[in-house]
Amino acid sequence: MSNIEKIILADYSKQERFQKVYQKTMDKLRCDALESVNILSELLFEIRKAKEKCVIEGYYPNLTFQHNLIQRHDFLVRSDQNWRRNRMSYIFDYECNMDEVLNDYKAELLQSFRNISKKMSHFGGLQADSVVLYGGGSLMPWVKSIVMDGFATKKVFMCDPMPEARGGAIYAREKLLNVVKY
Repeated sequence: MSNIEKIILADYSKQERFQKVYQKTMDKLRCDALESVNILSELLFEIRKAKEKCVIEGYYPNLTFQHNLIQRHDFLVRSDQNWRRNRMSYIFDYECNMDEVLNDYKAELLQSFRNISKKMSHFGGLQADSVVLYGGGSLMPWVKSIVMDGFATKKVFMCDPMPEARGGAIYAREKLLNVVKY
């Protein structure tokens, strides 16, 4: 689900405000001889944290994100009388409705699952009678419905309580052993 952060960043980077803050931040990093700091990588990480927070804390799909890359690297000095004004000029600030931003991605994902399901049926009529979801992305409310539609299955399990706490294969084995009676 790291594609979600990339899609959000791509949407955000189209905004004029993003371009201005990005350029000012790049200039400041160059001035401080820190061109090696990868702004986009840091922003992707901050967007990931914001996405996970809004999903876990239950205010999905409203993503809000605010990050000052310069302040994080502690280049602005508080004794500078212009510190507060300068600090504000380096803030990457973004709000979106994730459902709207991810519409195209969700459609592509559904089609991918349908294609996988179709290919499976060509191999001796195989069908996915159950699917196990794991990873942080599976916490997003729309994921389960897309998996159910894509694989035409009613049994979708999520790794409990945190999807990344255990390996997906181990969890699937345990679930299947509990479902299948020998």
